[in-house]
Amino acid sequence: MIKDTFFVFWTVTTTAIYTVVFGTTATILSFFSKTGKVPYLMAKIWAFLMLKTNRIRIHVQGLEKIDKDHSYVFISNHSSNLDPLAVALTLPHTLRFVANKSFSKVPFFGRALRRLKMIFVDRSNSQSCILAINRTIGDLKNGISAYFFAEGTRSQD
Repeated sequence: MIKDTFFVFWTVTTTAIYTVVFGTTATILSFFSKTGKVPYLMAKIWAFLMLKTNRIRIHVQGLEKIDKDHSYVFISNHSSNLDPLAVALTLPHTLRFVANKSFSKVPFFGRALRRLKMIFVDRSNSQSCILAINRTIGDLKNGISAYFFAEGTRSQD
């Protein structure tokens, strides 16, 4: 019980600290980066620290088949809150995650995501989704790629 309580405290504390430090840095750097690659590097460092600090290991297969200089549309399932961190850390691309519009409204976090040029969609309005994605297509070049979680949210299990 004490070990579990400490782990929860540790996770919440490190998440808050890393998010404030790297979110602030990414937001500031985003004003000087037209492509979003530099602030995205801060997001990758944030993901690394989040996973490493909480002793989460990632095993990747097939990465050698992906050319880091080409742009892709990646699609996968979303079974954990850690999926975006694992994906951001392991893929050698600057990613534009497609996310629910509600994330853009989360204080501090939403601003950082907007400055990282993530693609926000309103799932209740398919026409709006198409427009949001089409606005981003021009940015997807030189290794900048889009990332979709196919079912749009984490699975219940």
